[in-house]
Amino acid sequence: MSQSIIDLINAAAYKYDVPNSIAISVAKHESNFDPNAVSKAGAQGVMQLMPATASWLGVTNSFDPIQNVDAGVKYLGNLFKQFGDWSLALAAYNAGPGNVTKYGGIPPFPETQQYVTKITQDVGLTTDETPIVGNSEAGTGTVVTLGMTLALAVIGWLVARS
Repeated sequence: MSQSIIDLINAAAYKYDVPNSIAISVAKHESNFDPNAVSKAGAQGVMQLMPATASWLGVTNSFDPIQNVDAGVKYLGNLFKQFGDWSLALAAYNAGPGNVTKYGGIPPFPETQQYVTKITQDVGLTTDETPIVGNSEAGTGTVVTLGMTLALAVIGWLVARS
């Protein structure tokens, strides 16, 4: 991991009002901070932007860490504004906002459920065992319980910014 990547993430997180711990964890789980990463699905760069999403966000080179991180964190912030909940924003980042809307919550995809769990655990949010919206092979899974834990995390983040 390069400190310069972390610095880019911190700057974008501040710019777009995204808690830097969440943005850093997303980059860690998406690409392990690798600006040249490409997924099997075709997502690219540090924040693993799909080409259509990158284009929509104005990115001209997904392998440029400055553009990729700025756009990825901006997109994460937009998803939070859309869904009003970090667990849903993370699920939308992973599975697409259409799937979160379609299922009325975290989609029943094991990869997405695990993704949300890993990141929320990284940033100190609590989870409990609750049925996942929709039907899946997994049946039930872990859904984030934001409540007071997220409120305290956000308050701490706001205090640190002031």
